[in-house]
Amino acid sequence: MMEDRLLIQLAHALDPDHPGSAGIYDKGKRAITPEAGKDERDQGARAAQRARFLKNVRVGDSIPTYGVYPGLHDRWGQPRGDRIAILIFKGDMDRITEKIVRGVTFIKGNKFIEPPYKIAVMALEDAATAPHREVFARFGTEYSLGPGIAVRRLLFPVEMLLLFEVEFFEQFRSYARVSPRE
Repeated sequence: MMEDRLLIQLAHALDPDHPGSAGIYDKGKRAITPEAGKDERDQGARAAQRARFLKNVRVGDSIPTYGVYPGLHDRWGQPRGDRIAILIFKGDMDRITEKIVRGVTFIKGNKFIEPPYKIAVMALEDAATAPHREVFARFGTEYSLGPGIAVRRLLFPVEMLLLFEVEFFEQFRSYARVSPRE
């Protein structure tokens, strides 16, 4: 499942010492440790998950210098040859953001997002979003979706527009806009 794969990848990409991701690394590591399985079938599933995970690990010069998801850049200042990176696909981040946006819209607004409305997901650098984050903090509504996910929502009724900021483990964000198709 996409959520399980993403959790494992993020668990190994986030700062394990950051309070916002406390316990996530252990959970992600356990999910790909065959010995942690309850029975032979579970152990096999964990081994297969581990093999899939390891296909997305890059070391040193094999780490792409482009396409780094905002907020998930190198934060430890290691020499390039010593770095280890996890490929996290933007499509997975887009899908999880869209799922969260749809869920919050339904649970908090009792509405489905249906045509003519569409969801546009954006990965933006923090520097580009600083002014918007102030508006979210001042006028938005914040929802905590359990450990690790905070959502801020802005509603513009005249324009029939919703804006979302989804914060993951207090370390990185994605943004979404819900608006009528143009």
